Amino acid sequence: MNTVHILWTLSTGVYVQPHNIESLVERNATFARTMFNGNQGLRPKLSALIITCLDPRLDPVYVLGTQPGDVAVIRNVGGRVTPDVLRQLALLDAMTPSAGAQPAADPFAIVVMQHDDCGITRMGSRPEELGAYLGLSAPEIDMGSISNPPNTLSHDVSALRKWSSQFGTRYLVTGVLFDVETGLIRKASPEEDA
Repeated sequence: MNTVHILWTLSTGVYVQPHNIESLVERNATFARTMFNGNQGLRPKLSALIITCLDPRLDPVYVLGTQPGDVAVIRNVGGRVTPDVLRQLALLDAMTPSAGAQPAADPFAIVVMQHDDCGITRMGSRPEELGAYLGLSAPEIDMGSISNPPNTLSHDVSALRKWSSQFGTRYLVTGVLFDVETGLIRKASPEEDA
């Protein structure tokens, strides 16, 4: 077996079959031939960044009907606003001027997109791992909130708004909740979206 095909995911140790890799390489060739735009700028066309879950049921390209280059995406377990996400956002904010991109006159949208039936809601028996991921101690974790997607979304949008306030009005932060049964998103409630 070719060692290039011995791939393991970091989190699960699941073996990825060589034919799956070959299929991905073939799909990339089709993408490069039919959809790739090498002249695209650094700033997303829709001036938006989506923070969302790794769950394959909510791929933002399809859920939001975007095209390549429309939005930037950060995906993680639960679509959570973690300390790592905040560090990534700070780095992106610092990179933008150094890459020659000019700040837009309109605010840049950051959308937290979480969903119901998320695997992170099943982490109640592992508060230490969840706490390390979220940057909290186990006693600080409100498991009732973790298992309630609207509460989690509200918490993360509030945390992100607090973080973004250091940049004035450069960022517009909102949240949406994806329903895995209907495929629809709904915006955060009006008081959360204020």
